[in-house]
Amino acid sequence: MLARLLSLTIDKLFLASALLAIVSTIYLSFMLATGRMGLSALIAILGSALILLPLYLCRNSDFLNRLLSYLSRGISESKRVFWILVVLGLALRVLWYLMYPSRPQSDGIVYLSLADNLAQGLAYLDDRGDYAYWPPGYSFFLMPFVYAFGKAAWLTIALNLLLFVAAAWTTKGLLSQALGTYKGNLAVALLAVWPNLIFSAPAASKELLALPLLTAAVWTYLIAVEGRRSVWGFSLLTGLLLGASSLTQPSLMLLPAAFAVHLFVAQVRVGRALAVLGLTVAGMIMVISPWSNRNQAVLGASVPISTNGGDVFYRANNADATGGYQAKAEVDLRKFGEIERGKLGYELGSKWIRENPVLFAQLAVKKTIIFLGDNSYGVYWNLKRSLHVSDGQFVLFKAVSNLGWIALWLLILLPAFKTGWSWRAPVTVLIQTIFLYFFLIDCVYEAGSRHHMPLAGLLAVLVAGVFSRRAGEVGQGPGEPKATPVA
Repeated sequence: MLARLLSLTIDKLFLASALLAIVSTIYLSFMLATGRMGLSALIAILGSALILLPLYLCRNSDFLNRLLSYLSRGISESKRVFWILVVLGLALRVLWYLMYPSRPQSDGIVYLSLADNLAQGLAYLDDRGDYAYWPPGYSFFLMPFVYAFGKAAWLTIALNLLLFVAAAWTTKGLLSQALGTYKGNLAVALLAVWPNLIFSAPAASKELLALPLLTAAVWTYLIAVEGRRSVWGFSLLTGLLLGASSLTQPSLMLLPAAFAVHLFVAQVRVGRALAVLGLTVAGMIMVISPWSNRNQAVLGASVPISTNGGDVFYRANNADATGGYQAKAEVDLRKFGEIERGKLGYELGSKWIRENPVLFAQLAVKKTIIFLGDNSYGVYWNLKRSLHVSDGQFVLFKAVSNLGWIALWLLILLPAFKTGWSWRAPVTVLIQTIFLYFFLIDCVYEAGSRHHMPLAGLLAVLVAGVFSRRAGEVGQGPGEPKATPVA
């Protein structure tokens, strides 16, 4: 009973997030264009209604049934089609780079510089003198390539092409593992033509590394839960992948909590559940602890991965906070050392939240809109920031990015409008829980559209799972681990 109640709650929260994503994207687009909050909110509500109402009214029509059936069978599962889609994705990314050969900006420059330090045998130390402000995972990934080729202009696009192939392969594997009988390439097709991922191809972005790492971790986790192959080996591998993901994106350190939710909903035996979680955490410790020991040695303090958490937390929760990135807060912490800066940031941010609960709640709403309401990171950084293109080309490609984002959520919502539809299968709940995990972090810390980029593979699998069933069939929903006991 508790498992079903938890599953239902997560499902409803996720569907509410899907609806909010559509409303927020329309709202934020018009708000940035007009600067008029009330008008933008009205347009967002009316626009969303015009999009969603026809789907609801036609929820049981023959046309919708045929559309669902076509999408469920429309993309072959063959390896040949997989590689055709991979080549298509590579070609689109190369074409974008040839059209707009931008260079890394902001954080990307820092990560490349830190990778160059490592390649030269120097300390992992930024220009401000901080030893652990920047999480090291992405610089570790870049380091051997910077050592071999230097900071060549083509390096980031070449590595991002490699990361796209890895994302496609891990997404295909996760889809096959999650759904069992359905092994089509719809999820890979979505990754190949996903506008924001294409437009982000030239960027030196740690999120593009976190994408295949996170997808692979969920894939190996499901193999471990299934139990037909080595529970020990795949659970440990899951931990190693999550450890690497956490070194890249420290907010992923607590992701095993989402696995615990899935194990409870799927009614996995207690012994196996504890083994999977324990070995996953052990694998994470194996990857993270060497860096933690290094931080202890150079900083004289316990820092698992990075020292930027408190700084970001305070800049996201103070009287001057906007919900998104800001260079400094009401109290400028940049004059303090990185350890003191982190501790003081958490103290000041927590104090502000306690004293201003209403303002904190309002700020959380703004962060929600920022997190859900934009998917044009690549266009902004590669066109506007790098190449200073802010004319009609920027507006056009930003619109394409965000229309693609709305289309993705419509694909997820489409079957939910059908009478009798239920899709609360354990694997679906796992993906929904991981999404809500990211959502919750951005409601508390600094929000940004790039923060949901690592979820692209999981969302693509969710869409493919939605359409994996025969149109019109009523049942439990998209698949679950094949040997997992389910209540």
